[in-house]
Amino acid sequence: FTRMWPRREFRPRILHWEAVSYVFHIGLAVVILGLVPHILLIRDITGLSWPGLPTGVITFAAGVALISLLALLAHRATHPVLRQISNFDDYFSWLLVFTPLLTGLMAYYHLGGRYEDLLALHMLSAELLLAWLPFSKLAHTVLFAFSRGVTGTIYSRRGARI
Repeated sequence: FTRMWPRREFRPRILHWEAVSYVFHIGLAVVILGLVPHILLIRDITGLSWPGLPTGVITFAAGVALISLLALLAHRATHPVLRQISNFDDYFSWLLVFTPLLTGLMAYYHLGGRYEDLLALHMLSAELLLAWLPFSKLAHTVLFAFSRGVTGTIYSRRGARI
């Protein structure tokens, strides 16, 4: 867990954006794993099920995740170094994460069109996100565990201490 927070030397410059990133990831996880329709979909696919969270919690988490994503996009677009190293994958991946969150909220609250149309847009955007995921930087959603394991194995062989 100590490796999940910035080193003391870097904290003054990046702690705010690390926190915003964590808020986004936690909000997204709450929406994906806490919304009853998502739980039912997971149950249909895997057989696993758990109790859902109240609608207010899900709405708050989705709103916070959307605001965090907007803040992170603004930071990427205005920070000179991040702007230089950003490419199509970064912006397209951002859009593909933002769209299902937005369309999900729009469908739930019937904002901007018929419920069926909004739900179809939500499902289509989520499917597009899942199709893009393995070919993008978003693959870290699955690969982070393997990466941490390999890094730990390499460092333990070299005698590094924690």
